[in-house]
Amino acid sequence: MRGGRFLWFLISLGLGIVLGLAAGWVIAPLRAPSGGLETLEVSSRAEYVLMVAESYAADGDAAAAAERLAAFAPLPPLRAVQEAIINGGEQGYTKAELDQLARLGQGLQSLPQKPENTP
Repeated sequence: MRGGRFLWFLISLGLGIVLGLAAGWVIAPLRAPSGGLETLEVSSRAEYVLMVAESYAADGDAAAAAERLAAFAPLPPLRAVQEAIINGGEQGYTKAELDQLARLGQGLQSLPQKPENTP
């Protein structure tokens, strides 16, 4: 009698695991939200641009920084940096952080600029 309960417990446990995995992976999987830098709040956008500036300070690769910014922003990379400097000043960024953003802006200006799409 004791062995039968244990067997049914294992069968129920296995069935629960299989059904749970099927529900999570096949029936109703989570979808990653689609959105870019433009969907973030102003403070979060400035933080992202600051992270790109810190990466630029470490490797000095302005082209890679421009790609990182262009991948998420509808704005040209230089404009995203300019907005981050303005918003960072309002949010109380340190002088060192604002300097990093300014150096990123200078690095982006050294790249050949693509013409902006204006309506």
